[in-house]
Amino acid sequence: MRSGRKSVLVATLIPVVWIGYSVFLFALGPYSNLKAAVSGAELPEERFGFTGADLFAFLEPLSAETIDLYSRFQYFDIPNALLTGAAFVTLIWMLSRIVTERSWVRLLVAFPVTLAVFDLAENVVLINTIDRLPLRFFGLGELAGTLNFFKMIAGSFTLVVFAVLLVAAVVVWFRRRTSKNSQEIV
Repeated sequence: MRSGRKSVLVATLIPVVWIGYSVFLFALGPYSNLKAAVSGAELPEERFGFTGADLFAFLEPLSAETIDLYSRFQYFDIPNALLTGAAFVTLIWMLSRIVTERSWVRLLVAFPVTLAVFDLAENVVLINTIDRLPLRFFGLGELAGTLNFFKMIAGSFTLVVFAVLLVAAVVVWFRRRTSKNSQEIV
């Protein structure tokens, strides 16, 4: 298999694996079980930043079994953070190559890398906070909230960059197609 085809295969495979894992995690597995256990309440990491007090107010009424579910979800979310970052790095890289030959545009992959780093760090801090219960380390809770805030910002920038590049790639594709069709007519 030629290296170009391998690149396309990998570029396709990474987002497909990410989507598959996301379906498992959020629709079929730990997330749906956790959401059922907390009666659909919003998890702290689903907010745009939270405080240590918010985190402990969420954790306090939970049963030991639900806290265990929450901790296990964080472990399952670690591969999700890595796959999300890898998928968007791949998609942004490939779209940027379609849109322009300017190499600096490929630096936009820094956004999904930053997203993955903050998401991983948030998961690790949440695991450490949960594992220390019933002790309350508000500093860890505050750190988790801060990491969440920056994760959400990096995620927002990642989605905007992806959307802009996707629209630009469609425009480039359409122009090439239109140009090719008009050359065939002449």
